[in-house]
Amino acid sequence: MAKANNMRAAFIFHSPDRARLGKMTVEIAAAGMKVLIGRTGALNDIAATFEYQAAGRAHDKIILATS
Repeated sequence: MAKANNMRAAFIFHSPDRARLGKMTVEIAAAGMKVLIGRTGALNDIAATFEYQAAGRAHDKIILATS
């Protein structure tokens, strides 16, 4: 899909470390990269979010807000 849209895609795996995430955020912004967020939802509505994902409708990142 990325190639068809003249884009480059990559997976980034990391440990959830505050300093490392901050550095990664700066590097992503400097490179002009964007994180694709497909849906946001509340943590107390996690069941609907998992149903959305299980139905195959999630093609980007899903963000759950804790507050």
